[in-house]
Amino acid sequence: MTLYTFDGIRRHRRCPYEYRMDSRAPGWRITADECMDMAVRDAVLASETRRVMRGERISRDDALSFFWESWDRHYPDVDPLPEDAHGLIRYGERCMDRYLSACGRYDVRDVSAIGVSGTLSLPNGHEVLVPIDILMFHGSTATVCQFVTDPGLRSASELSRDREMRLRALWALGNIAGCRSVRMRWEFLGSGTSTEASVRRGDPELALGEVADIVSEMEAQEPLPRESAHCAECPYMRTCPRKLHELSLAGDPTMMSMDEGVRLVDEYGELQERIDALRRRQSELEARRDSVGESIVAFADANGFMAVTGHSGKALVRHERKVELPEDKTEIIEALRRRRLYDDLSMPNYPRLRSDIAKGVADPEVASLATVVPVDKVYYRRTR
Repeated sequence: MTLYTFDGIRRHRRCPYEYRMDSRAPGWRITADECMDMAVRDAVLASETRRVMRGERISRDDALSFFWESWDRHYPDVDPLPEDAHGLIRYGERCMDRYLSACGRYDVRDVSAIGVSGTLSLPNGHEVLVPIDILMFHGSTATVCQFVTDPGLRSASELSRDREMRLRALWALGNIAGCRSVRMRWEFLGSGTSTEASVRRGDPELALGEVADIVSEMEAQEPLPRESAHCAECPYMRTCPRKLHELSLAGDPTMMSMDEGVRLVDEYGELQERIDALRRRQSELEARRDSVGESIVAFADANGFMAVTGHSGKALVRHERKVELPEDKTEIIEALRRRRLYDDLSMPNYPRLRSDIAKGVADPEVASLATVVPVDKVYYRRTR
């Protein structure tokens, strides 16, 4: 049984190749941004422990002192070192100022625990570590609170789908006696704002399944690189299969004119641009067609026609109803089960099944019934 962490899952989502290489490297490596985030969160938890548990008053000097102590402790693990860390340090100090302003937004008498961590068992037999910055409990409702260094420019609706917070809610529901409901709370220290969202029934269990799927991918997936702005600070760029050709050409720019790969990619890009132009034209024609269709329907309805005739054809007009189900089908599924209609109306999720078989994470017996055909694809992305 392997214990996974939110940090590890985030690193894998950022780049599976870097995650795999890091797991094989000796020591521990963090980015400068991660160092700042860890220093702020450590300082907040140290301040909260003294403020809430010991009843001490935390001054700005105290909070900044905790931040600097944590920064100095984590900074030796930073790789690569930033050219100038002062900007991150100033940002971290501003986060601590905003933490001090946020202290009055909740009652310390409701705080049950600070910096608590627990584990949840995943459906695939592994476990995930669930850290909670502040755990509050009032009446029969628990509030799981996290201090976040980003500005938090997301709506409450979007935040309610936060996978990590839903797992924190699930842990609280299963481990706090008398807890019947959970609120999720974010303190965004980057902007000094806070947001709360309720936990809908069934959401935490869905998040647990989502994390189990991600963990299965982490174990089965080839360590394919994922290109992003983070590549510039990745220590494995020189061995990254996504960068090797680019780096070889950068070493000798004269190779561009004689390299077969360059010629093929240029031709592929030109063809892709012509295809994209045709698709844009198709979209314009489809939009015009739909607009003309609406006018035909209006003309037919105004005159009581069921069909409108032109020089070369006829347009039949029908008034039908299109059913759109909500993206989150939890309530519909529960209703079908209550009415004992689920087995009759439900059907396998074939796209998901095909994806699981392709990734090698599907049930072996089910996978053996499918035929897997290798398909080579090329994805072109314009860089200039």
